[in-house]
Amino acid sequence: MAGSVFLDAIFRRRKKHMVFNNIYIWTVSAAAMEFDFHTIRAATSGFSDIVVFNSLYKGKLPDGQDIVVKILSRDLPWVERVIHSECRLLSRLQHKNLINLVGFCNNRNRFYLVFEFMPNSSLDRFIHEPSRAFQIPWEICRNIIGGVARGLRYLHEECGLRVIHRDIKPANILLDAEMNPKIAGFELAMQTREIESENYNTEIAGTAGYLAPEILTSGRFSAKSDVYSFGILILEIISRRRVLQPEEHLVTYVRRCWNEGRSLDIVHEDLREDDSITEITRFIHIALLCVDENVETRPNAETVLHWFSCRSSAALPLPSTMASSAQYESLSSPTSSVTLSDSEFV
Repeated sequence: MAGSVFLDAIFRRRKKHMVFNNIYIWTVSAAAMEFDFHTIRAATSGFSDIVVFNSLYKGKLPDGQDIVVKILSRDLPWVERVIHSECRLLSRLQHKNLINLVGFCNNRNRFYLVFEFMPNSSLDRFIHEPSRAFQIPWEICRNIIGGVARGLRYLHEECGLRVIHRDIKPANILLDAEMNPKIAGFELAMQTREIESENYNTEIAGTAGYLAPEILTSGRFSAKSDVYSFGILILEIISRRRVLQPEEHLVTYVRRCWNEGRSLDIVHEDLREDDSITEITRFIHIALLCVDENVETRPNAETVLHWFSCRSSAALPLPSTMASSAQYESLSSPTSSVTLSDSEFV
């Protein structure tokens, strides 16, 4: 049980920040999911099938389940945080719109996380690679948007842990064989009680362009920070534009078009002829409410899901006015955020 010993050592060092019962629950669930290293190596054919970058490997377990194995070096300074977020939290979360953690393995100086394999990769590839963009009609886009919203509602309100993801973006939305979305990338995830504690480190973390304004001013995250990032994700799906544009931030562009009565310009040409253009326009309206700069008036995930079911935009509040250009320059700056990339795992 070397993996469990390794995990116990990590969480003993964190004991002053955690409740003992939580440590006990984690240890039991972790032990139940531990894989022998030889099983992982055989499942991945000796780590020969690289999925993305040099640390994600596709494999197949003896029972036939397709998996992806992520390798973490224990020498990296932030590896404990990643194991804490992705293992401890994901082992206790179960929702059809969250990635499933199959198990883990600890061997020598490396830690292996085993996830279910998602055959359609990430949403980012579909909406930002020209050769794939045509493959997502509005019906599928709507399903993806709704699925991510339901996953966020579960994290924020239903799972009992009150988890803030802190890095919602297309690259962290994975798609199964039927194009159903699953939220992944829990490296930065934290429970609300951890963020609200006196010991919380307000260092900015996330991905440039997706950070809510209050994060840059106070360093404080909340469930509504996730909703802000989700609003940008909706706009990326509909416009097929990246959040960081050479000319201006995506939110600035969308608000300008909206205020000038040019909402159709926001919609990607492949969706403009869709019979659901009225619904698409309403989703743009909802996305603008999600990226409200005022955290107090920004909706939560439950409210967003309710708005999705509305038949008319008349029932929605009016979006806020455009932010100052200076604020969005800071949002778009690559130096305004820190994030972990898959290429850093090994």
